[in-house]
Amino acid sequence: MLLAEAENRDKPVTFQMSSDATAAMSVQASVQDWSGYLGQWDNRQWKGAVPELTYSWNNALDGLVPGFVKTATVAWYASHRHERDGDEIYKYCYLFKYGFPLPKGAKSLVLPNEPSVRIFAVTLVKSGRDDVQPAQPLFDTFIDHRPVAPDGLQPAPRDYDDTVSVKIAEPLYWREGGLRYTLDGSEPDAQSPAYTEPVVLHASATLKARMFLPGSPGGPVATAQYEVEDHTPPAVRSVNANTMQPEVQVTFSEAVDPASAEAAGNYRFEPADVTVRSVKRTPDGLGAVLSVAGPLAAGSSHRVIVNGVRDQSPAHNPARQATGEVALMQPVFALPEIVDCDGQQSREMSVAGLPVQAGDSWTINFFVRTDQQPENHTLIAGFGSSEDNAGRARYLSKFGNGIHFWSSGRDGETTTPLDLGRWQMLSATYDGKTLRVYKDAEQIGTAGLVFDADESVVKIAPLEPWDHRRRFKGKVAQLTVWKEALAPNSLASLLKNTPGNAD
Repeated sequence: MLLAEAENRDKPVTFQMSSDATAAMSVQASVQDWSGYLGQWDNRQWKGAVPELTYSWNNALDGLVPGFVKTATVAWYASHRHERDGDEIYKYCYLFKYGFPLPKGAKSLVLPNEPSVRIFAVTLVKSGRDDVQPAQPLFDTFIDHRPVAPDGLQPAPRDYDDTVSVKIAEPLYWREGGLRYTLDGSEPDAQSPAYTEPVVLHASATLKARMFLPGSPGGPVATAQYEVEDHTPPAVRSVNANTMQPEVQVTFSEAVDPASAEAAGNYRFEPADVTVRSVKRTPDGLGAVLSVAGPLAAGSSHRVIVNGVRDQSPAHNPARQATGEVALMQPVFALPEIVDCDGQQSREMSVAGLPVQAGDSWTINFFVRTDQQPENHTLIAGFGSSEDNAGRARYLSKFGNGIHFWSSGRDGETTTPLDLGRWQMLSATYDGKTLRVYKDAEQIGTAGLVFDADESVVKIAPLEPWDHRRRFKGKVAQLTVWKEALAPNSLASLLKNTPGNAD
């Protein structure tokens, strides 16, 4: 009999015994981790830190891992352990009992050469009977809680005459970053590309995908053969601009090659009073941002003619006379100046036409700078009532976990802090169903929300409605409210107008 445990994770080891009469005999065993769980049900994983004591959290789901039961016999148990900084409550620890029969005449036992395995005692026991074996397992086996193949590929495999974007659905048990795939027919391993967004196929490919969970081998493989012969040129899906930036974004039906997408001569405007200065392809390859000169202003009407921009297929199909009307967006409210908030007074402005109806889409965008962290539950800026009336108010604020979108009873939480001593851009967009929160045009939070109708007023540093004593202290600049949920690329264009740090 042995008393043993392993550090960090379960360790497979080999014990060897020998005698003069028989050849050496080996016994395989898995020495279990001295801490952690002996068993648990299927368990959801969450991104980021979840406080030990909390009644709710908005962390994004990071996966579902299968339940398990470890079968080694516990010989000793402790409810916590000690570290240099003090007790670690609920950090259980164990020693386990292992045993195996010795061959007749055995004279030596060779312990495993594994530094992370600790053996506390070895005892020889003489037994006059064979070990009793249970007829049925005495614990849950979880034999049906095993990884399965990714749950389908969309669209389905068939012949395509254009580029195809394939979505791979995660299996029941998954962890973010664990879904791996290949396109050359080889078996995916843990070093294969991680699936993070739809896989774009420009040519025929054998797609294979499988999920890898921590501490276990990969699950079953999903396989699909796609036959792609792309003879379709890229089409213009949309053309967007806003009145605050001399830029126009053209979005294509498929990814385009950088050289042709960034050739200014491949674009022209009608009327010709707007000209293209330069072009930059978007990182995803689906768009081109045109830097322009000319009167893109409220009330103007233009269209873009694209000629010669090629796709990324082996045929490099060129777009010929692809046309898109410019959708020109402008804020319904804009306050370009810098507002110095002293923590004592608010600024309120009644504005006709704000998107305050229940199903309206909208965007709040502004720059903020502060030299000290605001107190928890401090409202910075937004629109609508700042009273605690259910479903009303649309405000970016500072709560305990960081930057926070507040509407009474319908919040969008993030764990991203406000930076001190620098300008940063905060944005909240709503498309009628989903709220998204951004810092410097990078998404930091999301929530599905429904709002009620509200009053048409914009407020900067309003008095918070709970204790009626806190107002924001710092600076707010370039506050705008839009009647659309601006896309990330539009927010990125607004970020270019960051106020000077000398202010």
